[in-house]
Amino acid sequence: MLRIILFIFIIFYSCNNKNNIDENNTIIVADTTATNLPFYEIDNDVLVKEIEIFLDTATIPLSNVKEKILNILVKHRNDTTIYMFSYCNSAFAIVNTPFTFFSKVKGNVVVFSYLYDSEIKLSDSIKWEYLKETFLEQYNKYYKDGILIPPNLNHNSYVLKFKDKKLIDKYFLDWFNELDTNKLIWSW
Repeated sequence: MLRIILFIFIIFYSCNNKNNIDENNTIIVADTTATNLPFYEIDNDVLVKEIEIFLDTATIPLSNVKEKILNILVKHRNDTTIYMFSYCNSAFAIVNTPFTFFSKVKGNVVVFSYLYDSEIKLSDSIKWEYLKETFLEQYNKYYKDGILIPPNLNHNSYVLKFKDKKLIDKYFLDWFNELDTNKLIWSW
């Protein structure tokens, strides 16, 4: 039943898209691409601003890589939410994360991957509709050979911690060399 409701929700927003763009052309609420896919709205102005800063200033080892996308891992506990920003150069992690949502900030697709187990998820085919423009070579390999290309890991992440929707901490993290396991999102 829940799958039917989710399907109807996606169809409704795809069909009733009005290209709602805020006055700064920053967040596209229900943008349509060539495939008429809906994008989720980010309901936290501070988070949007931090994403904009990251997109504008992040210097990463992948800067010369053409196929990359901002993936934000999200973990929520009680009144606290942690967001870990990092660039992905592979669709592997995104396709394999059940709770995945797509948004746009400054014209860039931003992926939110929620770290929860669930029986409900977007199908791989829908995820690929969002990802195929960025990862066209991987998309073709996946549908031709059934192979997902593993990522070359980026060791740096930007972590934000919100409590009751207020930013309380932020830091950069080299998660392969981090000794304080309390800073790692999956150990929290």
